[in-house]
Amino acid sequence: MPRQKQRRRKGKRNYLVYKELEFIVEEMNREVDAVIVEGSHDRTALELLGFRKDMLLYSESKLSDGDFVELVSQKYERVVILTDYDRDGKSFNKKLSERLQRRGVCIERTYRDKIGKLLGQCGIKDIESISALKKRVFDFCYEMP
Repeated sequence: MPRQKQRRRKGKRNYLVYKELEFIVEEMNREVDAVIVEGSHDRTALELLGFRKDMLLYSESKLSDGDFVELVSQKYERVVILTDYDRDGKSFNKKLSERLQRRGVCIERTYRDKIGKLLGQCGIKDIESISALKKRVFDFCYEMP
């Protein structure tokens, strides 16, 4: 019995986290021009959450760092950078944020912080794992009596 309770509690938490992520993404759709992510799996995860604005894939841009910053600064005013929440992702996020800000781009850190905090509640440190979270939520809801 305790194991089933624990599973329900975890399923409910995942559901609430996922619904909050959807809310944040909906707000991002209204407030930002674009999101910068590391790769295509990150893009897919955000699309599943309902993000509908431009998404720039840094790893697939085939541009130099300088050219990437130039492209973003010419086209967008307000962006969110959603790199992974591990040490490398945080470091890259900081460097890219600084470079874009010097070019006049407003980096909306609040969304990154909120998403990171929510993902942390589920033990997730990368954006692409949001897809797996959605599957767990769906499976949990489907199993509910």
